[in-house]
Amino acid sequence: AGTIGVAVTSPEKWSPEHPNLYEAEICLKEDDHVSDAMTERFGFLKFSCKKKQFLINDEPYFMRGTGDFISCPETGCPDTDRTRWRKKLGRLREYGYNYVRCQSYVYGPEYYDVADEVGIIVQSEMGMLGGWGGNTPWHTYQWPKPTADNYFLLKKQWDAVVLRDVNHPSAGIYCMSNEYYRDTHFKKIAWECYHNTHSIKPSSLVIWTDGGYNPDLPTDFINYRMEEVSSKERRKIEKPFIEHEFKWWSSFPDIRLRGRYKKCAVRCYAVDIAYAAAAKRRQKHLLRIYAINSQKLQFIEAKVKMENYRRDYPLLAGICHFNAMDTNPSPQGIINEFYEKKITSAKKWRQTNGDTVILSSLSFDDRVLVGGSKFKCKLFVHNFSHPPLDATKIKWEAVTNNKIFSSGHVDFSLFPYKLCQAGEIVFTVPDITNAVHIVLRAKIENTVVSNEWDLWAFPAKLKFDENTGIYGKSPLTGWLKTWRKVIKTADNKTPVWMSEILNEEIMEHVKKGGILMLACGEGMVRPHPPNFGYVKYFFTPPANYGPYEDGQNGTVIKSDILLGDFPYDDFANFQFFRMIDDSPPIDLEPFGLDDGEPIIRVTHRYPICRPLAYLLKRSYGKGYIIFSAMNLDYKFPEARYLLMNIFKHCFTFSHHSIPKIHDSQLGKIKAISRLFF
Repeated sequence: AGTIGVAVTSPEKWSPEHPNLYEAEICLKEDDHVSDAMTERFGFLKFSCKKKQFLINDEPYFMRGTGDFISCPETGCPDTDRTRWRKKLGRLREYGYNYVRCQSYVYGPEYYDVADEVGIIVQSEMGMLGGWGGNTPWHTYQWPKPTADNYFLLKKQWDAVVLRDVNHPSAGIYCMSNEYYRDTHFKKIAWECYHNTHSIKPSSLVIWTDGGYNPDLPTDFINYRMEEVSSKERRKIEKPFIEHEFKWWSSFPDIRLRGRYKKCAVRCYAVDIAYAAAAKRRQKHLLRIYAINSQKLQFIEAKVKMENYRRDYPLLAGICHFNAMDTNPSPQGIINEFYEKKITSAKKWRQTNGDTVILSSLSFDDRVLVGGSKFKCKLFVHNFSHPPLDATKIKWEAVTNNKIFSSGHVDFSLFPYKLCQAGEIVFTVPDITNAVHIVLRAKIENTVVSNEWDLWAFPAKLKFDENTGIYGKSPLTGWLKTWRKVIKTADNKTPVWMSEILNEEIMEHVKKGGILMLACGEGMVRPHPPNFGYVKYFFTPPANYGPYEDGQNGTVIKSDILLGDFPYDDFANFQFFRMIDDSPPIDLEPFGLDDGEPIIRVTHRYPICRPLAYLLKRSYGKGYIIFSAMNLDYKFPEARYLLMNIFKHCFTFSHHSIPKIHDSQLGKIKAISRLFF
């Protein structure tokens, strides 16, 4: 045995943008007889770290990764079809991703062959430090630690995988465990794997765990959650930092995909579960729109949170978004399980997940403007194109009803491989009499880099119907209390009453033809703690862990005269954020209110599909009751405008089109009122 060297002068290097590959054909000959031959494909790549950045061929890269949970619906096991993988991994590149973390497993060579071709870096993850889970109470129940006699076999397998993939430029990262957090029982094994891997493949990066940090354990970079490392500690760490398993946003299973699974090895059991739950609670007819609207919500949530992370953590070296693609029981991807488009196109998602992106200072709760006010918004550019962009101007425009009402440009200095402050957009909101939807667009001049953000403007002054009053014989709490200074106390001559209790006097008022706006509070709503610690009521549930009672997947808004000209589509976008985020929805089932379509329905978690809502109306006698669980606080211009529309149009109902509510149902609500007041 020996070594043969062949010089390659000025090789074309491999990178995600330019996945240049070479082939070596090797023949073992004796005279003219070929006794053996092989062909090996490889690429020239230098993968390294310097301080807080990843380098590919000595150029800084912002890593935009995704997790892969070995979800292969066509085969039910790790897929070996290169043609399918070319489509799938090519789709990841179209959507802006440049690396994949194989969560706690390793794919076969076919996967790496295609990753080499399309320009995807792969993190191979093997359970060298124990079972695939970490050592917290969340994980140890899943898998026992291996006995001592198995460690030789685990190490042999580790080395065999590194050797197998040594010539794949895509096989760039090796990881020993999942979420060991701060420590491991196997420090010596970790160091041995680290040094041996670098001796076999010096250009690779090696980490002891994904989702943990310990300065005494081997790691070329850190994959951890930023919030779990103090800013002081982050400044001290001279290693790249990837955000571990960034959020998880789950849409509702898509019933439209049922036919796609007919020739697959895996059935679409998430859809089957959703179908059964929806049938049980009379929501089968809503399954299609549940999927569509939850995907809309999933996209706007992902867009803002991803962009804000790139904006707020300028020293972050990458984000591992969990996940780019759905997994059957948990549709948490921007694309579906077959790597096909859901709601968002690749072009649109690259505005958020591209090499270079324009970022704004906007978040969720600052999208509502007031007519005549001055709007200010800072712009930033996260510049990680290869080669880096060299630009000096951003053009922007504010559009409503397809007409530009304000525009301008921002001059700035763009630096390579950095977050750059680009200046500020300033304009005066039109002095409007009706609410409008505004789209703010920005584009770097002479490039394809652009972005856009939705805003909503509401009139500064509103005239409220004098026929509305607050029922004055009950204590006022919550949002209704904020209206005390602007709405008079109701009397027998006031046709519309606002109240947060229900009693005989109010029921009699409605029965005779009056209208009640009932603020549904404690007892009528379905509260739950923040799901995963960071999701209240507006956003999608992270992954699909129980309890399934917690979390909701957005809304379905029915066209209704009661909403007037309040700007909305068929789901609650950010113009509803402040009215929903802290407010649990009405639980319709216990009160028998699930017998008709609400105006604003909540999409509950799919394994249960409870009937929940934020706004609905019912007839009683000659009058009506409007139920609302939204936070219609007077200080919110969107809440004032919505309530004004409700007051304005509540006299125009068609009595026959509204489901009736019966005394037995109202009796339950009265009992709740007595309990809490």
